[in-house]
Amino acid sequence: MSNASDGNTTATTVAATPLFGSSKPPKYDEEGGFDLKKAMLQSYLAQRGCWDILVGSEVLGPTPTAAEQTNHAQKNALARDTLLRGVLIKDAAKICTMPEARDMWLAFEE
Repeated sequence: MSNASDGNTTATTVAATPLFGSSKPPKYDEEGGFDLKKAMLQSYLAQRGCWDILVGSEVLGPTPTAAEQTNHAQKNALARDTLLRGVLIKDAAKICTMPEARDMWLAFEE
């Protein structure tokens, strides 16, 4: 909140929900295997409210509001970025043109 009437323009910030684990997206390691990657990815994205985008249980309805569209787009962008940063370069090249994180994930699972 700003108090400009007395010259104080300091903004009050709202504390964010604390996140546990790493602040960096998990990286796929062939040695660790797909199951480990999936578990780390699920933990990382679930803490950020985006796992449901990846598994397809959060989808836009037939007539979403502007706020719902924005929220979905933000979650999709975070999930896409997390996937692209966490897979091997050869795999990222195969999925980087897909606009939906869900489609990227399905291609990576195969």
